[in-house]
Amino acid sequence: MKFKKIIFYASITATILFVSVVAYALIRIRIMFQREKTCHSMTKIKILTDAIECYKLDFKNYPTEAEGLKVLIVKQKNKHYNGPYLNSKELPLDSWGTPYRYRLVSDKPLIESAGSDTIFGTKDDLKITEASNK
Repeated sequence: MKFKKIIFYASITATILFVSVVAYALIRIRIMFQREKTCHSMTKIKILTDAIECYKLDFKNYPTEAEGLKVLIVKQKNKHYNGPYLNSKELPLDSWGTPYRYRLVSDKPLIESAGSDTIFGTKDDLKITEASNK
């Protein structure tokens, strides 16, 4: 009888240990996947920022907020136009399927991703600031 109790408790302990290891592994995989999405979106922001800088070289100013990022892919009838500035027919979406937001802040371009919650203005938003771009 005592032997059966030992086996019973050992199997419960092994099951708890197994479930804990699986749960830990799943959490780690999710964290890694989330980090990959964040890195991918930040890379796209850098590409969009570089394209905006190329636009500025041609036009001597950044696109207005009203023009937005669309100027990077839409052909323009202007002697300064050397685009398209992106090799795409559509603007990219961030890793969570949300369009990037373009704004001018102190006459500098700011391109943002809403992040994993897909809501702008929250703590998980992604953007490249002057300090992080150097």
